[in-house]
Amino acid sequence: MAGNIRGKTEIPFRDGFYRGEMRDGLPNGVGTYSCESFTYTGSWFYGTMSGLGVMRYADGRLYKGEFYADQRHGQGTEVIEVSGVKSRYEGGWRNNQKHGKGIEISIIAGVEIRHEGEWKNNVKYGAVIQSLEDTGLKSGLDSDRFKNKKVEIYNPLSKE
Repeated sequence: MAGNIRGKTEIPFRDGFYRGEMRDGLPNGVGTYSCESFTYTGSWFYGTMSGLGVMRYADGRLYKGEFYADQRHGQGTEVIEVSGVKSRYEGGWRNNQKHGKGIEISIIAGVEIRHEGEWKNNVKYGAVIQSLEDTGLKSGLDSDRFKNKKVEIYNPLSKE
């Protein structure tokens, strides 16, 4: 009676393995799915990642937040670190894309670039606030002169 399995059950599922609660033969409740490209731990609704969860990607990215029908959807946080560039986005998601209000902070060679505002289908809209930090300045700028200064840069694609 696969449909009545409860508790910690591990089964082959899609291109990987699922371990967790089930109902009617499908992941339902809380469980973990692992495959080659990611591991997801969180809520399931009849075979789909839906509700709160954490997704760890093989490339090092991390997403914590809301899911709906296997998509990042709702409020969530994504953290990325690639080739010395650190980036963190907190805000709205729709159909696996940044969408709605959010804040993205990226640190590149000691320079912090902060975007607060709107996203539409993964595209930033509105002002970008850039602040220069003491550490890691490699551009020859006088760090005392630029320390904690902010400059607003407007996205030319913005409709504002």
